[in-house]
Amino acid sequence: TADVSLHGQRYVDPAPLDAPGAVHAVMSGRQSRTRATLALLAGLAGLATAWMPFFVVVGIVAALVAIALGVGALRRIARGAAGGRGLAISGIVLGGLALAVSPLGIVLTGPAYRELQRFADPGRSATAITRCTAAGGSFSVSGTIDNREGESRSYVIDIAVTSADGVDHVHVTLEDVAAGSTAPFTLTMPSSVTDPTCTVARVTGPYPFGLEPPG
Repeated sequence: TADVSLHGQRYVDPAPLDAPGAVHAVMSGRQSRTRATLALLAGLAGLATAWMPFFVVVGIVAALVAIALGVGALRRIARGAAGGRGLAISGIVLGGLALAVSPLGIVLTGPAYRELQRFADPGRSATAITRCTAAGGSFSVSGTIDNREGESRSYVIDIAVTSADGVDHVHVTLEDVAAGSTAPFTLTMPSSVTDPTCTVARVTGPYPFGLEPPG
């Protein structure tokens, strides 16, 4: 700043914005909340994912990052080198909450993994289509599935139905087929298809998390 006299009156002239000190102050003000803001964002990400199966790992890492960034930001704020105290504290709190709920995500990961594994790996089996007909506005498919595992299994059979109208898919669900046994199935439904041909597209275990097969 500088003392300036104009018409006999004194006043203080602020430093111009192009002065080195003024430029540094403006740039510092613009960047002062970066670390605190990142701490808040990391805390939000951690809290959003720490309770979820599989994503719990991402949530824990984000929570730790939020706490580290928040603590670092508070230290800079204490030295007067940064701002955003409220943002930093919020990031630390959210990171702590994310760590607190992360055991739920860990616990849920086990059952979720088993559900997905049961769906993706139905075990050894053999499926055969014995009848595939359409008449009077009705479509019917029958067949059998042979459980070749040493334990009871449940299945969802995806059947591709080919006709003049194209290819459609229907699903047959069979619950608790005993080990080493053969279970029959029949599906009848309204349909306008004619001269259908049925093939087994794939066999899976039950759909996970209570979901229903499409169609």
